[in-house]
Parts: sequence; structure tokens; C-alpha cells
Amino acid sequence: MPYCTIEDIEKQLSTAVLIQLSNDYPEQNTVDNVVCEEAIIYSSSLIDGYLRGRYTLPLNTHFPL
Repeated sequence: MPYCTIEDIEKQLSTAVLIQLSNDYPEQNTVDNVVCEEAIIYSSSLIDGYLRGRYTLPLNTHFPL
């Protein structure tokens, strides 16, 4: 279960910064959703790895940003 969405990230970063971080083709000027989703999945797996020994996963609590 992912801990955030692309929309959550866009609330913290400007769209221009997210485009710059996710898209290798500046002429396209769009957020690469595949790159963002892969980063979210990777990060969520890393978080789960640290939490697995202490908590029952998935966590049932939703935290505000």
C-alpha cells in the first residue's frame, strides 16, 4: 500500500519541480506519472521494510500531510 499519491507530492512541490525531477525530456513539459509511481512504490516498500518488524502491515492510520 503506497503512503502517498502523485497528488500528495504535488501539494508539497510545484508542478514545475515535479516535471524537472520526473521527466528527462524538457520539451514534453509534463509530469512522468510512471516515474513518479515507481518512486512511490520503491519508497513505500522501503518504509514497509523498516516497519515490518514492529507493526502489523498495512498500517490502518492515515496521516495528514
